[in-house]
Amino acid sequence: MIVATVLGALLANVSSATSLTDAIAAPLARLFAGDAEGISSPGGSFLPPDEAFSLSYPEITAVDTLVLRWRIADGYYLYRDQFRFESAGDPVVTLGDARIPRGIIREEADGSGTVELLSGDTAIILPLTFRHAPAAEAGDAPDLSRGERILKITVSYQGCAEAGFCYPPISRPVRVALPPDRPKRPDG
Repeated sequence: MIVATVLGALLANVSSATSLTDAIAAPLARLFAGDAEGISSPGGSFLPPDEAFSLSYPEITAVDTLVLRWRIADGYYLYRDQFRFESAGDPVVTLGDARIPRGIIREEADGSGTVELLSGDTAIILPLTFRHAPAAEAGDAPDLSRGERILKITVSYQGCAEAGFCYPPISRPVRVALPPDRPKRPDG
C-alpha cells in the first residue's frame, strides 16, 4: 500500500515536470530526507512529517515516568503498532514497556488485515527504572544530584494521511533532562 501511495503521489507531479525523471527524483529525494512538503497527489498536498505528527517536549512525571505527547494533525493518523523506543545504552536508566492508548481499529484498504490507528492528541507513557551505575561506569556518569544527567532515546513511529499518502518510518532522537531529585517509588 505504501509503495502504491508514494508512486501515485509522485506520478501526479509528472504533468508539471519537464521529464519523468524530474517528476520522480526531486520528490523522492525530499521524501527520503524526511520532508514530505511539496509531495502532492490528486487529493492535494501533504504536511511535512513534523507538522503532521508533532512530538512535543517530553516530560518526566512523578513515579519515574516519561510522557511523550503527539499532536496529530486533522486528517492524519499514526499506526499504534509502529512505535519503538530505544535507549542510547544508558547504564542508569532502563525503559519499561510503553503504555500506548487504544486506537480505532480499521481494515486496510488493500485487504492485508486490520490496523489500529491513533489520531488527535495522543500521550504515550514510558516507565523508567533507575538503578545504580556499576562501579566501573560510575566515575563516567554525571552526578544525578547536580541535575546533569540527560536521558537519550530514539523514538520511531509511522503514519499516514487519510487522503492516501503514507510516510516512511520516522525516527527522532529525544533528549530529556532527568530531575536531580527524582521521586522515589512508594515501594522503595
